[in-house]
Amino acid sequence: MASADFPATFAALRDLMLTAAPDQLVVTDQPGDLVLHTRTVDPRTGKPVWFGAVTVARRSG
Repeated sequence: MASADFPATFAALRDLMLTAAPDQLVVTDQPGDLVLHTRTVDPRTGKPVWFGAVTVARRSG
């Protein structure tokens, strides 16, 4: 995939994730990075459980 496709692909996946999981907690929402957690707290850590993410990352190599 050409790197020029990354912003459009991220935008489409971000919208899909937010539409499909409207009740989740948005932890990070910035260009190239969306992280969602559930509203359920993990009894071991006392923190919300990780739900999913959409991230633009470049692989080296």
